Amino acid sequence: MQNTRFLSMTDVHLWMIDQHLGRRSVSDFQRGVLALRKRKILAERHAQTIAATAPGDNAALVEKHPAPQDGAVPEFNPAAVIRSSQV
Repeated sequence: MQNTRFLSMTDVHLWMIDQHLGRRSVSDFQRGVLALRKRKILAERHAQTIAATAPGDNAALVEKHPAPQDGAVPEFNPAAVIRSSQV
């Protein structure tokens, strides 16, 4: 039995990362690793989308799907995690 919701293995990987990030038992280091992996996958997907378009269509595509900025994935802040868990 296959789930038709996923179109590719990267969709599966992103889903798995999101599921792991939702768990409480994931360590701070593992959260950082997962967030960096997710950012890498999304950047690769964005690059493939731009490369797949015709050269004249790049301007319209970039406006619709801007590239993730360096701060797109929030930097990991252990102090914030500790504060939120102490509430």
